[in-house]
Amino acid sequence: MRQPFVYTSLPVRALFDVAAAGAVAEEAARIGMLRVLVVRSPGGRSAADAALISSGLGARLAGAFAEARVHVPVETLEACLGAHRDFAADGIVAVGGGSSIGLAKLVAAETRTPLIAVPTTYSGAELTPFNAVTTGGQKVQRRDPAMLPASIVYDPDLTTSLPLGISGPSMMNAIAHAVEAMYAPETNPVIGAKAELAIRLAARALPRIGVRGNDRDARRDLLLSAMLAGEVLAVTSMALHHKLCHILGGGYDLPHAGVNSVILPYAVAYNAPGAGNVASRVGAALGATDAAATLFDLAQRSGGPASLEALGLPEAALDVVAKAAAGQSYENPVPLAVVPLRAMLGDAYAGRRPECGAYWSAT
Repeated sequence: MRQPFVYTSLPVRALFDVAAAGAVAEEAARIGMLRVLVVRSPGGRSAADAALISSGLGARLAGAFAEARVHVPVETLEACLGAHRDFAADGIVAVGGGSSIGLAKLVAAETRTPLIAVPTTYSGAELTPFNAVTTGGQKVQRRDPAMLPASIVYDPDLTTSLPLGISGPSMMNAIAHAVEAMYAPETNPVIGAKAELAIRLAARALPRIGVRGNDRDARRDLLLSAMLAGEVLAVTSMALHHKLCHILGGGYDLPHAGVNSVILPYAVAYNAPGAGNVASRVGAALGATDAAATLFDLAQRSGGPASLEALGLPEAALDVVAKAAAGQSYENPVPLAVVPLRAMLGDAYAGRRPECGAYWSAT
C-alpha cells in the first residue's frame, strides 16, 4: 500500500507476561482504586482465578459480582450496576473471557469508573471501546471510549488449563477480528501488519496446545495474537462476519466463540472476491493457499464446533438469518444478497468445507 493514510492508536496500558495477582494489585494502587468490584462469570475456574487476584487486592477489595453472562443480557448489566452502587466501588477488576470483560466495560462506561481487565481467554475484546447488550433477543452495540481499560494484565499462567474446546473457538474469534480489520475501510499498512502477525502467531500456536495444553510458550503466543487482533479491531469497523455472529448469538442464544469459530471460514469465502488481496495474505499467514478452507481445517482441529447445527441452530432459522443479514447497512467487501448468504449459511449449517469465492461464482 502506497497511498497516504492516518493511523490512530488508542491509549492502552498493557502488562504482558506477568503474574496477575501482584500486577493487578500494583495497578490498582497506581490508579488510586480504594474500593474494587471484581467481576467474573459463575463457575469453578473463573472463581479460582478471581480468588487469586482478589487475595492480592487485600483491603482494596470491596466485593464481587459473579453472574456475568454471555451476550450481556440487559438484566445482567442492571444487576452489575446495582452491585457497583451497593459496594460504593471506585474501581473494577474484570477476570475471565468476553462475558466478564464485556460486562465490566459497559459498567465502567456507565459509572465512569476505571477498569483493570485480566483476560483468561483469547478474543482480544479487552482492547475495544465497544460492546453489545442483548435486549429482547437482539444485540445492540454500544461504543464509548470510557470502556477502554485503564490497564490490561496478561498472565499466560491463567490460561494453561483452558481446555482446547474453549481455547480454539476463542482464538478463532480473535482471528476473525484480524481478518475483518484487513478489509475494513479504515485499514492501512500498520493495521495489516499487526493483523497478519496475529494470524501467523495463532496458526503456529493452536496446534501446539492441541498436543500439550500447558505449553506456556504457545499460550503466550495466543495471548499476544489476541492482543494484536483486539488492537486492530478497536480502530476499524466490523463487516459480515461479526454482524452474522451478532444475529445468531443474540437471536438464538448461541455461544459467541463457537459461532465465530463456525462462521469465520464461510465469511472469508463469501467476501474473498471483493476483498482485494486479503484472502491471499490471510492464506500466507496461515501457511496455505485457500484461506477459507484452511481456517475451516484449523477450527476443526482446534476444538471448534463442527457446524451451526451442532451449536443448536434450528434449520428453519437459516432463511430468517439470511434475510436479516442482507437487510443490514454497513460496509462489506461484496454485496449482501439473500441468495448467496443463504447458500453460505446452508454450508455452515451442514459443516461443509468452504472455498474462497464459492458463493459468488455459484450465483
